[in-house]
Amino acid sequence: MPSPDVGEFAAIAADLHAEPDADVTARNIVEHGVDIVAQAEHVSLTIALAGGGHTTLAATSELAEKVDMLQYELDEGPCIQVADGASWFCSGDVTSDPRWPRWGPAAGEHGVRSVLAVRLDTVDKSSNGALNFFSTQSGAFSESEIVDVAQVYAVHAANALSAACTAAGLQTALTSRHTIGLAQGILMERYRLDQQRSFDLLRRTSSVHNIKLRDLASTLVETGQLPGQPPSPG
Repeated sequence: MPSPDVGEFAAIAADLHAEPDADVTARNIVEHGVDIVAQAEHVSLTIALAGGGHTTLAATSELAEKVDMLQYELDEGPCIQVADGASWFCSGDVTSDPRWPRWGPAAGEHGVRSVLAVRLDTVDKSSNGALNFFSTQSGAFSESEIVDVAQVYAVHAANALSAACTAAGLQTALTSRHTIGLAQGILMERYRLDQQRSFDLLRRTSSVHNIKLRDLASTLVETGQLPGQPPSPG
């Protein structure tokens, strides 16, 4: 598939910069990532925490979150190595890659075969991270051009994330992501939605009522209600 041209990158960069909310910006980054790197089926954004450890700021699927979490638990894997300083890592078959003898087979149990992780640095270097691309196909990211495209996109993504928040704002985003996840869980159970549709509902409600996403999620977790809904009985 042809690589995105300059015009496409510019349009995506403009879209990323148009959103001032760090949580939504992070989500937009991973969603556009699937379009930019067409070989990717799942994309996630790993951030190295100031106090040590890592977290996933956004992901396009539960699978991406699961394989990220395995890396954090095992302290092994390409995403955390890139977030901690490497430029990029790529593997055409993680199940047999000797660099990650525990994480690779574990990721393979979830269907992951190929991975590409590229470094993402905020402009002020306040937070380092990795943009992670996963595929269930072996050798999905073997062409060097794919790595180049992913790295260029990571620069656009880092600039957008830096513009959306200060260092303190990013830490707030990391904290609020947990609340957003809890809010999504409420909506998934109540309306039988999947992860993507629950987030879309939160985002639409946030836009309609002009409420920041993290504030909306906090209200839903605390009260059990979205704006405009009648209070629950009892």
